[in-house]
Amino acid sequence: MSMRPLSGSLGGGGIFRIGLVIGLAVLLAGLPVPIPVRALVEVGVMAAATVVTIIGLARHSPMQVARVAFLLMLALYTVLMANSNVPDLSTGMQGVRYTMVAISGLMLGLGLPDREGDRLGLIEAVSLLLLVGALASLAVHAFAPGYEESLKRSADATTATLGGVKRMQGLLSGPFHVSMLGSFLALAGAWTLALGRRRIALATVGAVFLATGITLLGLARVRTGMLVTGVGLLLLLVVGIQQGPGLGQAVRSLKPRGAKDWALLAGAVLALAGLGALASQNVAVQEIGDLPHDHRVQSRLDAIGESGDLVLDSPLTGWGPGSASSGLRQDFVDAGKQHETPHNGPLGLLLEGGVGALLCFFVIFGTALVNLFRQFRRGRQPAATGIAIAAIMPVLGFWLVGDALAALPISLCLCLITGVCLANGIALDRRPVTADG
Repeated sequence: MSMRPLSGSLGGGGIFRIGLVIGLAVLLAGLPVPIPVRALVEVGVMAAATVVTIIGLARHSPMQVARVAFLLMLALYTVLMANSNVPDLSTGMQGVRYTMVAISGLMLGLGLPDREGDRLGLIEAVSLLLLVGALASLAVHAFAPGYEESLKRSADATTATLGGVKRMQGLLSGPFHVSMLGSFLALAGAWTLALGRRRIALATVGAVFLATGITLLGLARVRTGMLVTGVGLLLLLVVGIQQGPGLGQAVRSLKPRGAKDWALLAGAVLALAGLGALASQNVAVQEIGDLPHDHRVQSRLDAIGESGDLVLDSPLTGWGPGSASSGLRQDFVDAGKQHETPHNGPLGLLLEGGVGALLCFFVIFGTALVNLFRQFRRGRQPAATGIAIAAIMPVLGFWLVGDALAALPISLCLCLITGVCLANGIALDRRPVTADG
């Protein structure tokens, strides 16, 4: 990553991008930042995303259907705040934020960059912000555990530990946020390291990302994060080989050609051996094989069954924003309202917004994935596209087994990276999009 200027010329777009990065930095500072300040930034992201999405409707683009779906989903969630199951307006607005802010990041990213240099610079800036946030949380966990425990969180004691071992939470809201962040850093680091194998500076950046990501995954002790990262590494390997001239040549290109390459290979082997030894002692790794017999898995299956019953009771409109968000459970329970945490993204959307919300989500992210892999196969900016794949994988992986969209600000930053990558020639590009791209 070479950190291109964020502003280009100091026009309105450049100033807005700088303001966005500052806002993300505020969010990534974590729980020490007052809730009203964080909420204000998140609402600002939703408002900006709405504006650029409406503007983008006037331009021809493969992402137009996603824009329409986003506006429909936002309107649906806004209307459903009037659902009688939502305790009050404040709770409803929080429910909208927990679901729509991350998706707004994707749509905002689509409309921001007009030029390729701005696009790459913003991806690098957000990625480095995530790295700095990870290192800050890591420092708090290692050197100020008392302060880490003093931060008020909605996660209970069961979530904060696994097998009696404390999970890292740092400055973030919980171990799942840390694990999602670690998964992205590990995947982005592995991709950057592979691209920069013969460029020392780029390889060093990739190694730092990879090492930090692996450390966070190990300390967060979230099995989902480890599994998602493993699947993500395989996916990046497959798409990387398909983009190149073939498997044989790809493997041959990895052959060491000098003393430096042999030294790097030896270091990699030693590092992998060390990681394997450490991983074998990690309680999350040890318990992956016991998943079928884990009481947590059984409790989640029970929650999925109960959530399914609630969905069948109101399949079209759901039960309103926040009715499936773990962070708002007490607000609903205290008011005697229906609430269930399904630990499953599709069920969560069905619970909150009915079939319409789930369909809109599939259209938005399905369109993004199709265009992302299409862009990758065409060989357009493999570095940026690989980082975008590394960003969207943890979001979708955690979404299948949890409340990934509500894992703010990590989910917001990762969706923003994906959107910015797709903005090249797709969103607010002033040049008309041709038939071949």
